[in-house]
Amino acid sequence: MVSAWIDEIAASDLLGNEETKIGGAFWNLLVSQILATGISQKQLGDRVGKSQAWVSAVLRNEYNEPRWLVGQALLAVYAEVVGVDFPSLNVTKEAA
Repeated sequence: MVSAWIDEIAASDLLGNEETKIGGAFWNLLVSQILATGISQKQLGDRVGKSQAWVSAVLRNEYNEPRWLVGQALLAVYAEVVGVDFPSLNVTKEAA
């Protein structure tokens, strides 16, 4: 299940790890899963302080390492729309 993989990666120390190269694939998949819930690219961009063009670039793997605060915001939106928490990252569904 995709959401289980996202949950596992988010709870690990693999995010942004240059050796694993998991960053881009993870963020692309995370954004894709958020958009699959019906949120538009513009709405997602607004919620994380970025533009619709930035969201589109993440989906095209042109931008794969968001700054910590943007990554936290993406995880918070995901937590809210999917209904999960990432306590090890201090991200809860109520934080979005």
